[in-house]
Amino acid sequence: LIQHNCKSEFDYSKVFWNSKLENAHKLVVESLPRDSLLLDITCGVGPFAIPSAKNRMCVVIANDLNPNCCEYLKRNALLNKVQSRICCYNLDGHEFISRIFGLITNGEAIVTLEGNEICRFPLCFSIRH
Repeated sequence: LIQHNCKSEFDYSKVFWNSKLENAHKLVVESLPRDSLLLDITCGVGPFAIPSAKNRMCVVIANDLNPNCCEYLKRNALLNKVQSRICCYNLDGHEFISRIFGLITNGEAIVTLEGNEICRFPLCFSIRH
């Protein structure tokens, strides 16, 4: 599957996917400021995470309760060469939010990327339903 210049591979029987959401994915990704931090609480196989990292140069902290989604997101990150910009958790959404907010100090999120590079991101919140 190719959407927004990004390749995705997954087994439809193990994850949720709805191709009718393609335009919604595009609108959200295009609205993100370049080089921002994206927290994707229910990431699935990466319809927001992958294009955000690839096309908007965002750092993505992703999460999904379905372990298959996390595995496919990691594979898709490698496939699109954005694995250094994405990390994925396999947690309940509430627990994920609690852990992430533990990383926030003085209005910034402090994130350690691959290679132990520490990045600070000013916080702005966008809620998607």
